[in-house]
Amino acid sequence: MQVKVRSVISTARRTQIVRAAIETLADVGFDKTSFAEITRRAGLSSQRLISYHFEDKNELLWQIVNDIYSDAAHFMDERMKGAGSALERLRTYIGANLEFLRDHPREIAALTEIGPHLSTRSGDTATSMRVQQPVIEGLASILYEGQENGEFVMFDVQAVAVMIRASIERAAQWLHADPPLDFDSYRQELIHTFSLTITRSRDSVRNS
Repeated sequence: MQVKVRSVISTARRTQIVRAAIETLADVGFDKTSFAEITRRAGLSSQRLISYHFEDKNELLWQIVNDIYSDAAHFMDERMKGAGSALERLRTYIGANLEFLRDHPREIAALTEIGPHLSTRSGDTATSMRVQQPVIEGLASILYEGQENGEFVMFDVQAVAVMIRASIERAAQWLHADPPLDFDSYRQELIHTFSLTITRSRDSVRNS
């Protein structure tokens, strides 16, 4: 029982530190995010409490990235459950991604700050194409399925997958714009645009 209690307390402390780190990154940026500032925002008595749970800043940053990606994956999975056809899955995919961005501006701001500075063991940054490739491949599988069952016309799947992801990720840069981006309108227009582009209506557009 004691071990279980310690585990719960440890998990709660790690969550507290991660949350404070996200808020710090979102507010002051990567360069000014220090253990001292995270300690202050988390209301901890000492920086040693961070060092006890995280070996260094790099490990803490990877924990942030993993936690946010995990939350995003759960968010996506819940919304993709009822999607049947490839077109419905694609529309849901685009919509859910943009909803997550809209509803998690602090987390997205933190990821934006972290991205260029965090590297894998192979030296790739967290925002590099190689690291992002699994995301592209997951989207590409929906597009391939739509082509195979006749829902979508033939097109370069990799190119379209990259364009869709770029359109989604671009929206993240407008989270704190002035005036702010109307995410609901953007979501609707993006879904509509790609739906028209890759479904059978594309043939008539090309031949007109």
